[in-house]
This record gives sequence, C-alpha cells and structure tokens, in this order.
Amino acid sequence: MRTMSDLQPLLWCEHDSVEACARALSEVVAGDLREAIRVRAKGTLALSGGSTPAPFLRHLASRELDWTRVEIFLVDERWCSHKDARSNYRMISRALAGGAARSARLVPQWRPDVSLADGATMACAEFGQVAPLDVLVLGMGTDGHTASWIPGAAGLRAAMEDTVNAMVPVRPTDGRESRLTMSRAMVSRAHIRYLHITGAAKRRVLNEALTPGSWEEFPIRGAFAGSTLRVYWGPEDET
Repeated sequence: MRTMSDLQPLLWCEHDSVEACARALSEVVAGDLREAIRVRAKGTLALSGGSTPAPFLRHLASRELDWTRVEIFLVDERWCSHKDARSNYRMISRALAGGAARSARLVPQWRPDVSLADGATMACAEFGQVAPLDVLVLGMGTDGHTASWIPGAAGLRAAMEDTVNAMVPVRPTDGRESRLTMSRAMVSRAHIRYLHITGAAKRRVLNEALTPGSWEEFPIRGAFAGSTLRVYWGPEDET
C-alpha cells in the first residue's frame, strides 16, 4: 500500500489487485466497527451498491466482531423490489449472508406499496436516530457520480445542499429508476469515510475531479468535504 500525497485532499491507499484492495478495506472497516462498539456499544455502517463492492463485502462478511451490535444502511437505493437484480439491498444482503455479518441489521429503504416521497420521509426518520454514521463506504461511476448524485438528475441540487441531513429522492433523466440517496450533508458528517474504486478509468476520473471545478460536472467533488476521504484502489485485470 502507498499513500500518495499528490492526491490530497484524499488519502490514497493503492493495492496490487482488486482482491488485495477488497481484503484490506474489509480489515480496516471491521476494525473501525470494533472500535465504535467498544466506545458506544454499537456501530453504524453505510454501504454502496454496484458491482465493485462485491469482493469487499464477501471479505467483510467473514470478519469477526459482534455483528449483532451493527446496523447497516444503504448509501442509496433504486426504487424497485428487493427481488429486482438492480436492488442494492438484494446485492448487499446476499453478499453478507455467507458470514458472521448476517447477524447485523440491514436496514431497507424500499418498501412495498410506499411512494418514493414517503420512503424518503421514513428513511429520514430512521437516520435521524443514528446520524452521524460511524463508517461510510462510497463508490464512484465513470461519470464521476457517487451515491446517487447522478449528473443532470432531478433532485441532485437538493441532495447537494449542506443543510439537508437526509435521504433525498433523485430521478435520473435517462430513464433509469428513481432512487433515494444520502445527502451531501449526511455523507460529509460520517466519522470515517472510504471511497472504493477499481481500474484505470475510475482513477483518471478521480484525478480529473480533483482539479478545480463544480460538483455539477463531477458530483464526487461534493464528497471531498468532511472527514478525510480514504481512497482504496486496485487495478483491474486488463488482459
């Protein structure tokens, strides 16, 4: 692992492979949760969806700690059934089911027969009881989005308001599902924050986002404020 000072204000933790990166991230996140449990008798963790986190989640699921004292929240969620393959809840619950982490409480956002607006209200009430979060793990797309801060989406500006410590409805303009996302305020106030990315393309996007510019161009810029953002990166197999 190397810490690369040229990528400040981020702490860059580089690993030799996707698997090594996932293993290392699972180790530090488990350690953070153990410390939270030692201090407060409980720990809160926010996780992201997508394909990148799968190896990390498999390693995390097997880490030994008192998972019965851990609550796991979703950074964002598509407004679709948990039976849908694109559901973040579905992906995360399945990834954690194979280890001790299955004893944690995984908090859903989508609920049957609940509107997006009502779901946001319910999620805000849940988060209001636990914020700020102990540990948060973000991902990033090649368009520079994190959470569901999708460029051009309806609701993005509300999500980026620093005063909104909430879950915010977001509606992409390209036909993808509506979703709920943590606000910038909620993300920035988490005690310990990680950004988990892989591959050369995402590394280039992140480097470009570190240059001066607006969050409308690269929404990931909205996550730079707050506690140190620790970037865990590994190269993808290009062969």
